[in-house]
Amino acid sequence: PGPFGVKGNKGDHGVRGPRGRVGRVGAHGEAGDAGIHGKPGAKGLQGQTGPKGETGEDGEKGAAGRKGIKG
Repeated sequence: PGPFGVKGNKGDHGVRGPRGRVGRVGAHGEAGDAGIHGKPGAKGLQGQTGPKGETGEDGEKGAAGRKGIKG
């Protein structure tokens, strides 16, 4: 039999997906109304920080190159 054909090149790795966006910070709460006895009302709660964006998924691995034809 003749020599083996040349082996095909390995496929490229897929591109990595984009990173998700970071969530926005929540709004500050409004100040409370003044109390009856002139004391200031309680301050509103601070908004919570938005959730962090998800990391993009890895791209798919490229297909392997084809094997060369046997001689």
